[in-house]
Amino acid sequence: MTLEERVVQLEARVRHLTDREEIRELLMEYGRCLDAKDFDRKVELFAPEGRLELPFGVLTTSDMVEMDTKFVGGYAALWHAYSNLSITVSGDEASAYCYFNSVHVHGADTDHGTIGGAYEISLRRIDGAWRIVVIRDIFVWRSGDQAPGAADGPEATRQADPAYQGG
Repeated sequence: MTLEERVVQLEARVRHLTDREEIRELLMEYGRCLDAKDFDRKVELFAPEGRLELPFGVLTTSDMVEMDTKFVGGYAALWHAYSNLSITVSGDEASAYCYFNSVHVHGADTDHGTIGGAYEISLRRIDGAWRIVVIRDIFVWRSGDQAPGAADGPEATRQADPAYQGG
């Protein structure tokens, strides 16, 4: 292998690692925006046609700020944690999958609901920056009356999202 071929190979590897890190940071910023209730910034993380698919409905970028303010904004505090992040990059398209645990505090610290599940995410590089095209929330379990969608009960969530495994 020539030096030039090695350099090209090394550049491709660095680009791949850089893409993965940029995507990881984008997804961490998504969680930070939710927790800080910075809904305007959250929308900026999406492609113009981006959407959030929840077990109880779909939000487009044009709906997100209003709906987040109305429903998520009412919680006293939010906490989103991600794990087991897997990222696959193919040119200017990417997909990611991770587990999430989100706590939604309503009033007193002990008055909260928790959701555990996974995100299936598709992304696209637009003008040199990674943007979210779709985040699909898959609820696996819920605990507490204060979790989003809890008022609808597990059966409503199961009907809306067959992947939901909760009680």
